Amino acid sequence: MKKRPNILIILADQYRYDAIGAVSPYMITPNLDRLAHEGCLFSSAYSNNPVCMPARHDLLTGLTGRRHGYFSNCKKPIRDYGLPTLPRIFSEHGYRTASIGKMHFFPARAHHGYSEMYTMEEIPKCREDDDYAMYLKECGEGEVQNIHGVRPLAYHEPQRALVKSEHYETRWVDETTIDWLDRNGENPFLLFVGYIKPHPPWDIPEEGI
Repeated sequence: MKKRPNILIILADQYRYDAIGAVSPYMITPNLDRLAHEGCLFSSAYSNNPVCMPARHDLLTGLTGRRHGYFSNCKKPIRDYGLPTLPRIFSEHGYRTASIGKMHFFPARAHHGYSEMYTMEEIPKCREDDDYAMYLKECGEGEVQNIHGVRPLAYHEPQRALVKSEHYETRWVDETTIDWLDRNGENPFLLFVGYIKPHPPWDIPEEGI
């Protein structure tokens, strides 16, 4: 029996198309360059809507806002939960499906077909809805209020992260993803990995990541 392909989707939020060395000689991004050279580099890619929630639901459903109901960032459920979604289709065909990191769904744990979710949103409504926030609480950093940087006054200002480097959001997504892949074994999978950064606030650990 032919082995089914695995699907890994990595999405960084507000990442400029030319902020990789494969496109710009001013960027030093060896890992992203390797993805570009070993995979595909699209030089003319467009989104039906450049805003976060509409764009993400376009990708989720393969449809535009006219069908899923999102034309801007808003706090309302998807127009029709019966719409086919990428994770639901893969789940129904025997794939193990999971999302890690930022999804920008409403409610935050509306899974839309994912069998597993490990959530990390910019401004979680409550800590219990956010796996990253709960992780910080377990690590003794539960008192940190601006876990993704101070906003709104310092939104576009470089700032020092209030979370320790070993618990920083990007590292949490990395380690959660690696752990999930290790546990998955040989099962065919669809895995969506969402990073909040480089979306502002621009908070970076003083000692680096």
